[in-house]
Amino acid sequence: MRKFISLKPPIYTVLQNQFPNIMEIDACEEGYGYTKVAISYFDHWLNEAEAYNAFSKVSFKEAADRKNRHLELCRQLFISTEVLNYKILGRPSNRCVKFRAFSDNSVALKYCSNAYDKFSSAFFFKLVLPEHSALYYQGYDATNYLYYRKGELPHELRSLVFKSGLYILE
Repeated sequence: MRKFISLKPPIYTVLQNQFPNIMEIDACEEGYGYTKVAISYFDHWLNEAEAYNAFSKVSFKEAADRKNRHLELCRQLFISTEVLNYKILGRPSNRCVKFRAFSDNSVALKYCSNAYDKFSSAFFFKLVLPEHSALYYQGYDATNYLYYRKGELPHELRSLVFKSGLYILE
């Protein structure tokens, strides 16, 4: 079974217009009309001592809980809104973005789940939420990142984050 489904040209064009700076955001450049928030297992930014304690001696059970909370948010997103993926193709001088739909929600969840077992950010998941003009990226240390264009974080997304047992750090 195919994981991804190519989008039809009219939809593709709409997405290119909706996310014109997606390559810059993908490269972790700030701005471009997006607001960035962290979606974290922790309820505040950790100081150095807290980070050492939180990551130096993580039990298997706690590591699984951190992963499962983030996966629950992904699962809630797949149920409640359209979620797409994208890939950047081409050489650095001639790059383009290819948007793709998931073949079904179980494939999408597996895509996100497998990404948590990788150590390189090249394999982290990248999700596009067209309904909310938002991009959701996997990060390190039990923290992911949500970029959105509207003035305030949409209430539906905020609700899903809290429902999954995670916190929003601004």
